[in-house]
Formats: sequence, structure tokens, C-alpha cells
Amino acid sequence: MNFADRNREIWELRKAGASLEVIGRKFYISRQCVFQILQRMPPLPKPKPRPKIRKPVSPEQQKEIVKLYAENVPSTEIGKIFGFSHHVVLRVLRELGLVKRRYDSIKALNAKRKKYDYEEVMRLYRESDMDVKDIAKMFGGTLRGLFTTIDRLRKAGKLKFNRQIYFNREN
Repeated sequence: MNFADRNREIWELRKAGASLEVIGRKFYISRQCVFQILQRMPPLPKPKPRPKIRKPVSPEQQKEIVKLYAENVPSTEIGKIFGFSHHVVLRVLRELGLVKRRYDSIKALNAKRKKYDYEEVMRLYRESDMDVKDIAKMFGGTLRGLFTTIDRLRKAGKLKFNRQIYFNREN
């Protein structure tokens, strides 16, 4: 088989829908070589667009989807229950005028965020031998969260404080 016949066969295989990897394996060449060969050949005809197939969702299923979503079941799990993609679940909710839960979860996260009482933290720090990490854990938060709170207060002008004193403490 000469190169012209090989290239023509590569073009025909690609036109039939074979991947570059499969074609390369057949001719013992890399997919990059197949790509370069196809670049030198006449352009392939564009494939016909596939029709979108939407699996119908019955009204009973819609009610059940809304019920499960209201019970905080993830859309991926709801989709698995009914044999749909989670995108179908979200589309059904959107068509029914329901808002995605994402916005509610952000509000819930903000409500869960630990608020530190700065005066209490400083009192504990001055009066005890506790490390700052231990103080943050005692309040149920993290050191990063504590420093974030301190930085916010300092930027707002409510606090004149340099957090370096935490690390320069002499015992």
C-alpha cells in the first residue's frame, strides 16, 4: 500500500467517524500524525447535528422531584432515582419556577460561620498561657477564621491591632 492509498483510507475512516487514536493504531502511527495527514487532505464534511432527545417527565415525577429537592436531596441523587441526568432535574425545577438551592446554602454557610468575640479572645490570651490556636479551637473555630475576623475589624477601623504580637509572645 502506498502513501496515497493509506492517506485516502485514513480520510475514509475519519469520515466514517473513527477516532484519531483508533486510526493511528490501525496504521501504527500516532494520533498527531493522523491529524497532520488529515490537515493536508480535503476537509471532511460536517456531520449532521444529532436531534436532542428529551426524556419526558410525568407530572407525578415532577411532584416527587420537588418533594425530594425540598428535603435537601442533591439533584444528582434525584436524577439517579428517576434515571435522569441532574440537568433534567434542574430543568424541571426551573420550569416550575423554583430557585436553585445554591443561594440558600450560601446563606446557611454564612450563618454557620463562627463569630469571635475579640475582647474575650484578647482576655484569654493575656490572662492564660494558652496558644492562639487553642483559643480558636476553644471557640469552635479555626486560627484562620480568628485572624480573618481580626483583620476585618482592623480594616473597619474598629481595632488597632497588629497580629504579629501573637507570634512574638514571650513566656
